Amino acid sequence: MAEVWVTMDVGNDGVAIIAISNPPVNALAIPIIAGLKEKFDDAVRRNDVKAIVLTGKGGKFSGGFDINVFQKVHETGDVSLMPDVSVELLCNTIEDCQKPVVAAVEGLALGGGLEVAMGCLARIATPKVLLGLPELTLGVIPGFGGTQRLPRLVGLTKAIEMMLVMISSMVFCLYMTHFSHGHFIGRRKQRRKTLLKFDFQEAKVFKDLVLLDTSKGLVHAFFSQRATSKVPNITDVGLKPRRIKKVAVIGGGLMGSGIATALILSNTHVILKEINSEYLLKGVKSIEGAYVDAFIYELCA
Repeated sequence: MAEVWVTMDVGNDGVAIIAISNPPVNALAIPIIAGLKEKFDDAVRRNDVKAIVLTGKGGKFSGGFDINVFQKVHETGDVSLMPDVSVELLCNTIEDCQKPVVAAVEGLALGGGLEVAMGCLARIATPKVLLGLPELTLGVIPGFGGTQRLPRLVGLTKAIEMMLVMISSMVFCLYMTHFSHGHFIGRRKQRRKTLLKFDFQEAKVFKDLVLLDTSKGLVHAFFSQRATSKVPNITDVGLKPRRIKKVAVIGGGLMGSGIATALILSNTHVILKEINSEYLLKGVKSIEGAYVDAFIYELCA
């Protein structure tokens, strides 16, 4: 199992780079949340740190909160296992930080990952980053301040879309304009006071929803779908399937021609069998037509 940790490197320019490392998607596990708080506290205390950049290792910012904690809550009924991230980490640590904090987002920032990024003073992202709050697929609402911060950043319409449609490919622009240190502190304190009240309410609703049967069922489905790719004595011992180079498809009708087309598009050699040459020719024409349509779609996509 890969090691889970949060690192901090301070450059000669006084910028502290705090990085999340929890492969494959840098999930916000309990140790990561504790590590973030520890590194931020350390950065605030150090006189040589003038500003902070928060990012993730391995080309990904963060895929969100560790869903394994949901399972533990469902098994024990103990909702206290859910950390108060929106208040303890976002409000009291990141947003209350006396030094500017910028989130450098690459790859993806989903769920709690996006919410942590929104808690920073500003965000900058690569052009094809995936952003979203997909918590509804687990039967809960965003629980780390997302319902309050996202509408303030992108507007209510776009925020609702990102929560309901799940994932949006868009870029948060860096909106740190020129300001004095005093103005920065004053603005943050005013914003924090407003958000803190709503964060408490959001966290309560989030924890109430986690205990409902809806969330239990959706979380079970989430892990069940992923378990289908893990076959005992095959995937767990490092066995890999051999590449299929040639496939025979019996029947060139609607289903057979569709299967043949999919195989051809995946660069697999296909032998099509039919009961006579007339049906075989029809099947070949169907495949040719589907292949051209697919090719045109790829060019237009």
